[in-house]
Amino acid sequence: MGADLDSEGEEENDSDMNLNVLENLTDLIPTLAKNLKNGFILMFREIFPHLSAYLHKDKEIDDIICTVGSLAQIFEYEPSLILECQ
Repeated sequence: MGADLDSEGEEENDSDMNLNVLENLTDLIPTLAKNLKNGFILMFREIFPHLSAYLHKDKEIDDIICTVGSLAQIFEYEPSLILECQ
């Protein structure tokens, strides 16, 4: 039983670490969009498929919220990128 508790704790720590990484990335990416302007478009084409993977209903709600917030900021700084997502 103790091993099960350790395993659950490790899974929770992994989940927390993954969320922290995602939060940091979703903070960084809009900053890149803001500062790189049109130079961000090519980068966005590579990043978007990875970001959109966090928009599925099987993902944690915190992951979805971080991703939607990041995309909203990106589109605020570079509205033309909305067309890239269609």
